[in-house]
Amino acid sequence: MSILFSSCLTDLRTKSLRSPELYTPEMHEQGVEILKRYAKVSGEDKWKTINSYQIYFNDDFFGLMGGLAQPFKNKRNKFKLNYYTQENAGTLEFLNGKKEGQVWGYNEGSSYIKETINAKPIDKDKKGIKFWLPTYQYFIEFPFRISNADIIYFVGEDKYGLNVYDKVLVSWKQAAPQRKIDQYLLWLNKDTGLVDILQYTIRDQGAIFKGTAFIEEHTNYNGIVIPALFRVYLKKSGRRPLHIMRPHHFTATDFIVE
Repeated sequence: MSILFSSCLTDLRTKSLRSPELYTPEMHEQGVEILKRYAKVSGEDKWKTINSYQIYFNDDFFGLMGGLAQPFKNKRNKFKLNYYTQENAGTLEFLNGKKEGQVWGYNEGSSYIKETINAKPIDKDKKGIKFWLPTYQYFIEFPFRISNADIIYFVGEDKYGLNVYDKVLVSWKQAAPQRKIDQYLLWLNKDTGLVDILQYTIRDQGAIFKGTAFIEEHTNYNGIVIPALFRVYLKKSGRRPLHIMRPHHFTATDFIVE
């Protein structure tokens, strides 16, 4: 039964790379070095000094699928996000729409809602909070988090548009698809060292779902490079994005004291 289920899972590996014996220590070492460069050019040394931060975030959804994909009740959303870099924890404050002023909170698996910024938090086991708050945090912190994976393999070079890319496959426990663990395929620009294209599975939403994010802009905040525009598609060759995310106005709010 598990074999049958695994065969139904979306797999980001090409058919030519689905045999475990094809993944060599050299491919792992090369992948690790590429991700080290990614973290370095993104400002890892400065990032490590930050304990918490605030960032504004726009997320616009398109079409029927875009409307179904999100729990915010608006197709155009403006948020203020606060996160802790050393934890899976943070808050999302609505800045527009019917929920304006409401706060969603997430802390290591538990979730809550506050009707206003100063209101008492009410514990709420809400799937939308548990999915979207960690997702936004992971996208923002992606350059500094992705190298924590234990499955990292360089899987070749490719060309897209005018650029040449190093492709790195990332997951946990094993390269093959798993029911509750995602795969990532990073396209790292050989000139800049940054990720321009990110393909990923979405196991929380179902076995077959995957997305492709084109990261078209980055912003440098005093040495920390934050992705500034994600154009997200369900298919890499899709014509219309599912949604467009725009993180902006990043501010460190607390620093780690050595």
